[in-house]
Amino acid sequence: MSLSLKKLLSQTAIYGISSILGRLLNYLLVPLYTRVLAPSEYGVVTDLMAYVSFMLVLYSYGMETTFFRFSSQREYNPNDVYGTILTLLSATSIIITVILIIFARPLAHLLSYSAYPQYIIYLAVILALDTISAIQFAWLRKQEKAITFALIRLMNIFSNIILNIYFVAYLKKGVEYIFITNVICSLLTTVSLLPITLPKKFTFQHKWIKSMLIYGSPLLVSGLAGMINENLDRILLKRYLPKNFYPGLTNDEVVGIYGACYKLSIFVSLVVQAFRYGAEPFYFKKSVDNDAKQIYSKIMDYFVPAVFFICVVVTAFLNEIGLMIGKNFRSGLHIVPILLIANAFLGIYYNLSVWYKLTQKTEWALYISLIGAGLTILINLVGIPVWGMMASVYATLACYAVMMVLSYYWGQKFYPIPYNRNSLIFYCIFSIGMIVFLAYLPKWDCSTLIQFWIKAGTVLLYVGIFVGYNRFLMRG
Repeated sequence: MSLSLKKLLSQTAIYGISSILGRLLNYLLVPLYTRVLAPSEYGVVTDLMAYVSFMLVLYSYGMETTFFRFSSQREYNPNDVYGTILTLLSATSIIITVILIIFARPLAHLLSYSAYPQYIIYLAVILALDTISAIQFAWLRKQEKAITFALIRLMNIFSNIILNIYFVAYLKKGVEYIFITNVICSLLTTVSLLPITLPKKFTFQHKWIKSMLIYGSPLLVSGLAGMINENLDRILLKRYLPKNFYPGLTNDEVVGIYGACYKLSIFVSLVVQAFRYGAEPFYFKKSVDNDAKQIYSKIMDYFVPAVFFICVVVTAFLNEIGLMIGKNFRSGLHIVPILLIANAFLGIYYNLSVWYKLTQKTEWALYISLIGAGLTILINLVGIPVWGMMASVYATLACYAVMMVLSYYWGQKFYPIPYNRNSLIFYCIFSIGMIVFLAYLPKWDCSTLIQFWIKAGTVLLYVGIFVGYNRFLMRG
């Protein structure tokens, strides 16, 4: 393995440990919520947090990736790039937050939460703080301060867990204090990052802003389209699911069940997120080297088997992992294997997306994301009245599969990378076959012990092929 790959692996490992440990700790809140809150109450949290993800894209308008792009070019001073973007994002975040607070009551009415305008105020403050801390964390990634990054992220997670246990579990304060806890933790994170990431000296380069916005604006629109792909299903499911589609369940309860089970695909998301934290600055830094494309190809050779391995393990032991959520939420576990595959496709898409970021053809990210968003909207609107939550699952799978294929196709035209296509296709098909096999296994008429050994044997078979495959790669 080359020094470049070893460095990326070490950075990803640190980000991964912090992300996986942090998100797993944070995921302990799901068992808490699904035992303390009713499905309808958890449905409110799921619904509003979906809106937050949309707004977070608007708040940041592509500036995180813009920062990595501009700060990696020799003609731009990294300190000035960071200071300029930090100042710009802080100013726009404050302005948007003030507007949201002023119009909190009519917005709450529009979202069917007329009795709770304070929810809008809490979320507006969270959005501003998280936007600022996101660019602060980007600076740490640029400086390769992975340990500092990890420690502050974990501090945020532990604070969030402790406050949720106190307010929601102990004091029984309910949904409102979930948002209050997020405000406190976001403020703590932003303030903790200030002495580490506030530049001692920089010049605000207003002349760069136009170029930055031109680069970032397609990422803004593609980011919004991406949020449609990731979160619109919760919003549409609540509003387009026919009443009594699931006997005895309200639409809020269905959204709560769907949201809780969707979170079980977190294990794939963790790997993808950890990889992105390490890979994005690495890709920009590596792009000037002659062997960049070969390195990118080699990374994909490791990434695809690794991400599908997580899918296989989670599917194999889904019933056991499903015990993490409350009993009233487990009726949706059947959606998890398909969502795991969908998120694996999303991870591959993120890996493939290096081409439009390096060639400054970010408008193609817009085209790909809009096609994915169109599929998401169409399948959800047509399918929810017919298939219920399964329509949202199929929409997610179709969207990410199409985005992955389109990114590969167009990427090979504009920035051809010599991916080992046949090997990668084999791994995708082989892994999906195993996941389908394991997903239907619980329906077989055999004892629990026999099922366990079949599951364990399937996972070990995958590990054997995975290890053999990587040994072959290391010889190459």
